[in-house]
Amino acid sequence: MKKSAFVKALFISFGITFLVSITPAQALFPGWKFDSGINDLNRVGLINQNGELVIDYRYYYVTPFSEGLAVARKSREGKDGYIDTTGKFVIEPTFNQAFLFYDGVAKVGTAQGLRFINKKGEELKTPKFESAHTFSCGLGAVRIDGLWGYIDTSGRLTIEPRFDWPGKFSEGLAAVVLNDGIGYIDKKGSFVIPPIYDVPSDFVQSFSNLRFSEGLAAVYISGKYGYIDKTGKFRIDPKFTKADKFSEGVAPVQYNGKYGFCNATGNFTIAPIYEDAFYFSQSRASVKQGGKWGVIDETGKMVVEPKFNFVSEFDGGLAYFSKDRTQGYIDRSGKIVWEWSAQSK
Repeated sequence: MKKSAFVKALFISFGITFLVSITPAQALFPGWKFDSGINDLNRVGLINQNGELVIDYRYYYVTPFSEGLAVARKSREGKDGYIDTTGKFVIEPTFNQAFLFYDGVAKVGTAQGLRFINKKGEELKTPKFESAHTFSCGLGAVRIDGLWGYIDTSGRLTIEPRFDWPGKFSEGLAAVVLNDGIGYIDKKGSFVIPPIYDVPSDFVQSFSNLRFSEGLAAVYISGKYGYIDKTGKFRIDPKFTKADKFSEGVAPVQYNGKYGFCNATGNFTIAPIYEDAFYFSQSRASVKQGGKWGVIDETGKMVVEPKFNFVSEFDGGLAYFSKDRTQGYIDRSGKIVWEWSAQSK
């Protein structure tokens, strides 16, 4: 199950594909000129979910929108700024690197290091930190003197740094690492579930899988994943070798080397027959079979045959795909609504 680079909807930055969350009202996607090259200017515009170019080719790169703003850059050697849905820069491109807005706050890279800004482009007054994560549920993790704590959207330190690794808050709780164990804290920084669970060897890549979703969180113990509720009680006993979050009532899990989808009681609703799988989004899930990616519906029916090198989760009605020397977007039926040459990046 691929994580880190593909965690929810698509954006392209420095030629790398990432995933972020967008909403139907903000469903604009980067649309590349088919034959543009890495040094070309005005090579990216914005399209809607019907594949119509709504913002002309005027950027070197641009991301989808989050909270009404997208990151954009005018040239390869230029700076990052933020545009609104009309394509106008509302926060001037002055940043070495910019990240998407969450909870009204964005992380940006400046000549002085990482900083946080609000939607006016104003820098938050925060404690001096060495590293930081993006916000969720009103809190953002920062590393101070080697340990992680959390600040609120005003920049105030609300949870003192004492953790070895921080997760993002979801459903009021965040997974954290302390003394080689994983537990869950509330927004006051108190352990609601003590750090008694094992740390997976790939925890940096898989840590986002451990967040609470639909009342359950995957935890790792004695080499297997199970699911606990918010009291720490096991609702699904540890039996999976990989596990992701619940979405639309099911979660993708690996069992005996294959991926399927289980429900909240741990029973398979879609048999483990796939080489890889993403969680359901918009009644669709991307799965890998026979070395290629396709798409299934909630019954397990293959609605888009496995023929792609990769297919992301769906968001805003589209999913990113790559196939041979092209990439672009497909809709829920598998129709290609936009594509460009792989050399464009």
